[in-house]
Amino acid sequence: MNRLFLMIGVGIAVVALLFLSQGIKKASPSDADLQKQAQEDAQKNAPPTPPAPPPSAAAQLAASTGVQPSEETVGDPAAARHHISVGWVYDEANQAHPETLATPIQAVRDIVTKSGGKLSAEIVNLDVPLEDRSPAAQKIADLGVSVDSHGILSDNPSSNPSNAAQITSELAPLL
Repeated sequence: MNRLFLMIGVGIAVVALLFLSQGIKKASPSDADLQKQAQEDAQKNAPPTPPAPPPSAAAQLAASTGVQPSEETVGDPAAARHHISVGWVYDEANQAHPETLATPIQAVRDIVTKSGGKLSAEIVNLDVPLEDRSPAAQKIADLGVSVDSHGILSDNPSSNPSNAAQITSELAPLL
């Protein structure tokens, strides 16, 4: 008789364990649920998109005084997909009329700012000796404007009044 009760007790325990394991299996999340939850957590933890940066101090100085900084980096070169190089020099024409130089350079700044991080620009006065420039500015040796080492303007940006429009039209597709 004791054996009978023992066997019935073991049988009930086995059946209870089977029901319990089925309940646990149904209650546990599936792989699809876990993946969806991971995506939601990643979206919640993602940093917000940074606002557009204000104009650089160099751009504000150039706009207010007409004097261009000797070198300037606009945008983040490490994150940008395309890199714009601008090499310029002071000459008689742009010294007499600084806006002829300021307008094309400001066009480059505006395009880079509008790009939302897709573009960066290194704007360098080539009158400054190579050894006095920063490492990023030392890479620029030619007059004009180029994108990823492909020239779009091969002379001083101030040489032609329509250069600002040409620069804008060449760089706009990169946005």
